Amino acid sequence: MYRSRPAGAIVASASVAIALSAILILLVSGALGRSSIATPPASQPPSSAPSASPTQRPTPTAKPPVDFDAGVRIPLRTATGETKAVFVKDSTGMVIDAVSGVPREDVSVGPRRVVVEQVDANTLRVIWADTAINDDVSSSVSRAGGTLRISMIRRHLSPDVEIAHERIALLTFDTGVYATGVEASIRNSLDTED
Repeated sequence: MYRSRPAGAIVASASVAIALSAILILLVSGALGRSSIATPPASQPPSSAPSASPTQRPTPTAKPPVDFDAGVRIPLRTATGETKAVFVKDSTGMVIDAVSGVPREDVSVGPRRVVVEQVDANTLRVIWADTAINDDVSSSVSRAGGTLRISMIRRHLSPDVEIAHERIALLTFDTGVYATGVEASIRNSLDTED
């Protein structure tokens, strides 16, 4: 007696047979092991067509280390164009950079006062008043009992002087500093008090 197979089984068997035949044909022809990228024969030299090289950004030039412990003269920008500088000496070893800030044309501090403001976590803005006389100001950064001190020494500036100019120095430290915890002072070079 003859039994017929169900149609689904016939279709499945045919599909498997077709798939196996296709794989066999691909293996015999070598198409499965070939790369789609054409490579020149070994006897041909490689192409000498110019290739675009990647654009490289210039690497920033690192500043040479500065010895603030020995003291460093920093030129100051002024609103009037005269030549001024601050000599920064750091006995803490924490100052890693010092540059001039941009002063205002008027004076924002009194003659016997230094203002210290926060610029960022590691940088302080030090502001004081000075005359137009072209001389340097000394600044000492020290630590006393855990308190950061910035002491400025300048030529005599009497409290009644009418022609004063703002000076600004930006001091960057190797660690976080807080302007609110800094003791800042300024004195004239002829003063005896600290």
